[in-house]
Amino acid sequence: MLVSAAPAAVEVRAEVLEVIPGPGLPSLESLGITSEYLFSLGAPEPSGDEMSILTDSTCGTNYGSVNNAIACYNYLKNLGKQNCGVPDSQRSIIMCTAGDIRIEGFGIGASSWW
Repeated sequence: MLVSAAPAAVEVRAEVLEVIPGPGLPSLESLGITSEYLFSLGAPEPSGDEMSILTDSTCGTNYGSVNNAIACYNYLKNLGKQNCGVPDSQRSIIMCTAGDIRIEGFGIGASSWW
């Protein structure tokens, strides 16, 4: 009897983290996008005012995965120019979570767009 063994074909696929919109924000499904798509977009090309925001060293002291932050950025960018703000009754709102990153907006008495 002849027996032959070969390794089984194993599909190796990196797990894509889920991008979770904050409470009350549009779902990925309603925007026609997926977490995989948001991660695939990669880093934005900063220009003008965006550059000063991206290089502001006062953003925070707890750091997480840049790719997770970029996926949340891409989600918020897909919201377009919808008005947003923090309700007067709240100090902050969660805008997006991906893995070890949570993007939070803090109320400063003004509203803006995403």
